[in-house]
Amino acid sequence: MTKRATSEATQSEPGQPYPTPEELTRNRLLDAGIACLDRHGLKKTTMRLIAEESGIVRQTVYNYFQNKYDLLSAAFEREGLLLGEETARFIERFDSVDDKFVEGFLYIHDHFPRNPILANVLDPTQNFVARAGLSSVPFAVYGELVFKAVFEEHPYLKPHIEEISELWTRNVLSFLMLPGPRKKTRNELKQFVRRYLLPGIHLHEHTPH
Repeated sequence: MTKRATSEATQSEPGQPYPTPEELTRNRLLDAGIACLDRHGLKKTTMRLIAEESGIVRQTVYNYFQNKYDLLSAAFEREGLLLGEETARFIERFDSVDDKFVEGFLYIHDHFPRNPILANVLDPTQNFVARAGLSSVPFAVYGELVFKAVFEEHPYLKPHIEEISELWTRNVLSFLMLPGPRKKTRNELKQFVRRYLLPGIHLHEHTPH
């Protein structure tokens, strides 16, 4: 598994070296947890396996996380935020608000299933959110992260940030979990999103007249 860069959410406090040894160890453990989950599945993944995968003694692992569910919850959050940051950078190349929302949808659609921990959410038999101890998936947070620049550039959307973000993110994940009887080509998917899902988040209803 490719090692992922540390998210902005885990940056050091001002004036401290970045990344700190604690951050490096924590992210090393998260990478190990994801690797074990990908290789062994949730049920067979243990703190012992995670310690062995990371090369860190088990007692040190417990200094950072109470159990495997605590660790995997943190890994899920980190990977979700990283994917959100990647998507935000990707949609910078598009000019219109509509294009940013459509292309962001396609980017998440392509990359979410490739992530070995995020993809667990797409398998209903895993019940990953509940079993990993996640109280909920912060849909609105991910949408707000992806479209932060859009909301800043278009103040008329700001009062509706949470609603738009949650609806957009839920649409993406719903489409991934329930793809339909026939797989759409990329162009068909783009047109579907533009024609049916984009109006669903009511962007133009909030446009000033």
